[in-house]
Amino acid sequence: MRALGVERLALFGSVLRGEARPDRDIDLPVQFCRSAKSNVRLLALSD
Repeated sequence: MRALGVERLALFGSVLRGEARPDRDIDLPVQFCRSAKSNVRLLALSD
């Protein structure tokens, strides 16, 4: 993740509470370092 410019990654919501279901999303706020080109990095993370 650091190679993609990710400085912090967190988990919250149903997955964190142990209530994950296959039809639900995963909530991950991502903080990129200032030097990262975040739009490009975000697209790389989505693959």
